[in-house]
Amino acid sequence: PLLTNCFVVITSRRLLVSLRAETGARQITVAPMSPAESAELLTAQLGGRLGERQRAGLVALCGGIPLLLTVLAGNLANRSAAAIEEYVTLLDRRQLVLGLDDHGDGPAGGADCFEPSYQALAPAERRLFRLLTLHPGPEFGLDAACACGGQPQAETRRGLGRLVGLHLLEEADSGVNRFRFHDVLGEYAAYCRDRDEPPEEQAAAVRRVLDYYVAAATQAGRAMQRSYNPPPPSARPSVPVTTFTSSEDAVRWFGRERVNLTSAILYAAAHD
Repeated sequence: PLLTNCFVVITSRRLLVSLRAETGARQITVAPMSPAESAELLTAQLGGRLGERQRAGLVALCGGIPLLLTVLAGNLANRSAAAIEEYVTLLDRRQLVLGLDDHGDGPAGGADCFEPSYQALAPAERRLFRLLTLHPGPEFGLDAACACGGQPQAETRRGLGRLVGLHLLEEADSGVNRFRFHDVLGEYAAYCRDRDEPPEEQAAAVRRVLDYYVAAATQAGRAMQRSYNPPPPSARPSVPVTTFTSSEDAVRWFGRERVNLTSAILYAAAHD
């Protein structure tokens, strides 16, 4: 009320639904920066000390997240050109998440930027965030997410909604109830998994999601060809069952899940 004549911008990693409901504020989701915009931001902060190849490598690593680009520029600001070249050579996505140093009083890497959002989650939501990194393909549906977390649909759906609301997970463009990690957020989630999730829980999640794809592919095969009747896969209570109402429905599922199925087969073969 004190600022009725002022234009006010409020930013947050969390969807501010209640603020919009109470004030009628216009809600805008800010997408990651384009490679050209990211390069412009790095150049503005570091001048001409970055070679074109170095700049392109850093832009690709940061995935268009302005905060990470700014943190990275801060880490490079007082280094010589030779030191910058060595830094860029050492840097990979995990190092970007962890930070190569913490000499200043600001965040040293992506983990410092994302940790407040992670800690804002309930324990079950943090667990889901970690276990989703064990999905073998680039994006996943609701049933596959249920298999990763070993929880019912209703609880998993709420958890996914919270992760999307905190921008720790993205809704994919390929359909309703399809999700994916931003590359950098996926690396941060994998770091949280390695740090916080017991190995036996990780192994169980992998087994559940592979079992899910075996069972779902079997059901889809039966829907497409009634004579297809392989032995039923072993039933596990925590693995959801995807059903198909027609052969067309099954064909669409195979098309949507093709990359995930191939990734699951390769992962299973590589890990015996």
